[in-house]
Amino acid sequence: MTGEERTDGDDSPGRIAVFGGSFDPPHVAHVMAVAWALGAGAIDEVWVIPAFEHPLGKVAGAPFADRYEMTRLAMADLRRVRVLDLERRLGGGSRTLRTVETILRERPRARLRLLIGSDLLREAPRWHRWERIVALAPPLVVGRADHVHASDPRDEQRVVLPPISSTEVRAALRQHAPTAWPAWLRAVVPAAVLSHIEAHALYREHP
Repeated sequence: MTGEERTDGDDSPGRIAVFGGSFDPPHVAHVMAVAWALGAGAIDEVWVIPAFEHPLGKVAGAPFADRYEMTRLAMADLRRVRVLDLERRLGGGSRTLRTVETILRERPRARLRLLIGSDLLREAPRWHRWERIVALAPPLVVGRADHVHASDPRDEQRVVLPPISSTEVRAALRQHAPTAWPAWLRAVVPAAVLSHIEAHALYREHP
């Protein structure tokens, strides 16, 4: 269930995991996080929401329209997933609290969880009104192999994702023509996403 959809309409109760990010580009760890939430997180749907603009002015490597489409392609084989352009509709810098509050206004009976990686969790208290986010959408934390500590009490940390870096993926895409993409790149980025990147000449040093 993917596509450009509004969050309103069906106001039936639902357990929804909200998964935001730049998805620049989306990779297999993103897909694995969503699959884990659906399989083990007592979640009815996952709503994947690409950021429109970084709140701190960070410039994305690909335009929003391409990041949205790549995210849709990456998640296309998963059921009970919606890829939404909500933050484009809201405009301006993306803030998690604004996104969560918008969903709850349009789906007031929904029960939200914020799907977040353990690497970001340690930075989250610095986010805008983090305590309010936690109250509205308690975190559903999935571990990353390079950000998990044995002392972490969260049971979710028993599951870890591979430490795939979007920064490293973008660097490889800039440095290599599609015909010379390294094998590891093809292993960590969904084939449909790589096809979109190649077709639209994204992340090239010299377009």
